[in-house]
Amino acid sequence: QQALWCRDLAGTCTLIGVPSPTMTLELPMLRFFGLGGALRVSWYGDCLPSRDFPLLANYYLQGRLDLD
Repeated sequence: QQALWCRDLAGTCTLIGVPSPTMTLELPMLRFFGLGGALRVSWYGDCLPSRDFPLLANYYLQGRLDLD
């Protein structure tokens, strides 16, 4: 909840990580609707390996991604 309320008006809060099976999030809906914005989750970083790995490899080979 703390991250959600810290965002700017109409900003987006993205939850990362893997919650435990019993974890819950309780939201006061009137406050949530009043502030606008969005609450999202990032499932494994939203990575698509078939798309992203070749792209990152090309960036590295072009010198656009410094891993050294």
